[in-house]
Amino acid sequence: MRFSTILVMSPRFFLEITGREDIGGNLKAPSKKENGRKAHWGYLLINDVRPDDIVLHYDHNPRVRSVVGFSLSVGTVRSKMIRWAAQGTSARKKKTKPHWRPGWWLKLRGYTPLRHPLTLAEIRAKGREVLRIQNKWREDAEERSYVPFVLQSGQLRPAQSYLAEIPPDLIGLFPSLREALSGLTPSPTSRARREEFGQRYRWTHSRAPRFTGEPIERDPDVFGRGVGAHQDTQHALARFLIEMNCEPRSPLSGGPQFDVSWERDGIRYVAEVKSLTNRNESRQIRMGLGQLLEYRYDLTRGKQKVRPVLVVEGRPKHRWWVHRCRAAGVTLVWPGRFNALQDSDAPDHDF
Repeated sequence: MRFSTILVMSPRFFLEITGREDIGGNLKAPSKKENGRKAHWGYLLINDVRPDDIVLHYDHNPRVRSVVGFSLSVGTVRSKMIRWAAQGTSARKKKTKPHWRPGWWLKLRGYTPLRHPLTLAEIRAKGREVLRIQNKWREDAEERSYVPFVLQSGQLRPAQSYLAEIPPDLIGLFPSLREALSGLTPSPTSRARREEFGQRYRWTHSRAPRFTGEPIERDPDVFGRGVGAHQDTQHALARFLIEMNCEPRSPLSGGPQFDVSWERDGIRYVAEVKSLTNRNESRQIRMGLGQLLEYRYDLTRGKQKVRPVLVVEGRPKHRWWVHRCRAAGVTLVWPGRFNALQDSDAPDHDF
């Protein structure tokens, strides 16, 4: 039986690739590059780690080069100043020293050393199977996946990254990992309930082009400037939700294609994000309202509350949109007004 079959509803596995001395205390990563640009995917991935996910630790120091232990994640990612220096080839050439910079921080608990550390030599000995499992996992994934091991100059080595996600079948390939993690029991009820309302949030998300109305009419959120505005607004909402101790979710294929969903105090929220310009404001808001009413209808289950939220990239030119949305049972927010989502009296409808 494949290990992933045993862990259908189990936590996900991540690999921290590091040389730090305080392994197991936390995860931390810069939120931007030194030049202020978007952080490397290996840093961004920290935002995908959720409570009780399993983090294995690979010590890349030359005398170790092994997976040495594992920890469990606690809570959600926080924005925090961290002391950090990149350890890639470019940073080593520049002799970059650790310094304080904006970053992300996540607490870990229960660090457990492996009785038999998994060495790089052991991983390389099963290199073909490692690559086969990783390639199959990437093919099956509905989103872009970041694997822990790569082939370079004919040899398998850890990815040049801080964090990577481990395919569950890779755990089962190595007895030392299988033995160490076999006692960790999943909580199927809570996991199944979360999966019903979407999957883990995709930080590297790109929409498939969609058309509405006449064939020549295009959705601004998948063409031109709207693409970046849509994605920036969506990620800003996801980070706000994490700070609010809520887990942002992305849609499942085949289900309602909302942008973000989450749960809070027993209420399900579903959000549609829209870019805005002065010329398309009315059209975009009307389109978003129509989509949200459809999502709310499709996602309602019995007495479960579903609260629709329309998220636009900036304050609408016409203030009446807030009142019109409220009359339709929809909360209208934008960056700078996300705090309205903490209001328990926001409109909702029970179908």
